[in-house]
Parts: sequence; C-alpha cells; structure tokens
Amino acid sequence: MTYSNSYVAVVKDSNQKVLREIGGQVFLPFQSEYSLLLKNNNWHRSLCKVEIDGTDVLGGHGLIIGNHSSVDLERFIVDGDMSGGQRFKFVPLGDSRVNDPSNSENGIVVVKFWKEVDPPINLNIYNNTVRGNNTGNPPPHDSFYYSAGTGDIIGGTTTSNASLASFSCCLDSMDMQSAQAGATVEGSHSDQKFTTGEFRGEDGAPTVLRLKLVGRKASLTVTGTKKKFCVRCGAGASFTDKFCRGCGSKLKNLV
Repeated sequence: MTYSNSYVAVVKDSNQKVLREIGGQVFLPFQSEYSLLLKNNNWHRSLCKVEIDGTDVLGGHGLIIGNHSSVDLERFIVDGDMSGGQRFKFVPLGDSRVNDPSNSENGIVVVKFWKEVDPPINLNIYNNTVRGNNTGNPPPHDSFYYSAGTGDIIGGTTTSNASLASFSCCLDSMDMQSAQAGATVEGSHSDQKFTTGEFRGEDGAPTVLRLKLVGRKASLTVTGTKKKFCVRCGAGASFTDKFCRGCGSKLKNLV
C-alpha cells in the first residue's frame, strides 16, 4: 500500500488479498493476475489516471472516484470499451508478450489523483443547511455535486513511496536477490463495466503514488506477513523467522 494526501493505491492478487508493499515494491508470482484498489479518502470527488509500464491503461480516460469511496480496477480499457476487456497479468520480461523488455518503466505502476474543482457556492443552500451547524462536521453537499458516482469514466507533483519500516528487514538478502523484474500484459477476459460521467475539472497539481511490481515465488500478502507470537513463550516473531528469538523454539506453530 502506498498513500499520500488521503489517497491510497493498493495491489490485490487474484484472490482479492491485499499485497504487502515493502520499500516501494510489491511482490507477486509471475503469471499472476492482479487488480488495483484505488481509494479517495477525501471530502471531495477526485479524478484518477493510471499508468503501468509507462502505458496509460485507461486509454486516455480517467476514473471518477467519489468522496470517501474506492474503485477496484482490474482491466485495461482499449478503444473506449466500457463493457469488458483484458485483466492485468504480471509476467517475466522474457515473456514473448512483453513489447519492450528493455523499457525502464517495466513493473512501475503510477497512479495520479486530482481533486475536483469546487462548485459555485449557492448561498441559499448554504444558509439553509450550514448556518447554526456547530457539530464540527464539514458542510453537507447537495446530491448534485456527487451525481456521477464511483467508477465513472471521463475522457508540481507530490510523490509518496510510503512503506512500513518494520517490514524493511523482513526479507533476507537471498530472498531479495531472487526477486525478478517483470511487466504487465493482457490476461483473461474481464466483464468489469464502466459508465460515463461529468467532472468539473482538475484543481491544481496531482498527487502521484508509485509502486514497483517484482516477481517472487510466492505473494507477500498483508495477512500473511503480520507479526506473530511464539505459542511457547509469547515472544514476537517476524513472518520470516524460523526460530523464536525469545526461547529458541522452532516456530512451526504461530498464533
């Protein structure tokens, strides 16, 4: 997971499990299909554009994501086809379907979010709904402002590679060296559908989130890499530990 300015980008495997991000990298097996969970945790709608391996996977369009909403993006949009397309699939650079194995952008996922410009203030609505509101909550929005809805399509940069520092040393050097570069190609057919909607315009520079997909024998999921505890002495253990750091017991049974 990477995040900035209340925007979040997450990679999920074919089983819909969230993959762990370590130092800007996400590890998953080759020949895996995956999706991108894109979250807008702000009070305003946002426009989102996605590049994978340096290619605009939305075909020149953008995703409208509602306030405090999210979209699971699982496929390419080609020739404006809103009814279906091919899923994202991660393969090694030697795969014949990779257009340019030497491309320095291979494996890189770039997600850009733009805040929607504010609508003109309707003083009548403001006076009727906001005046006297001492709850500390943001002013309510007229439903018109959010009529386009989650998952709609329309035709100076802040960068975040946020990671969990506690997991930075979880992979030993041999495991890291075994990870390999890859690229994304078209996978199986997806029936994911989109509709068109209106967006008032982009407000300022985008927030840019970046991830790098790396090939590994097995996925590193969030649930599979949580800190665990020895059942004998209760000492904490990393998901890569084979022996307890507290009592030395073999860690075949973890809780």
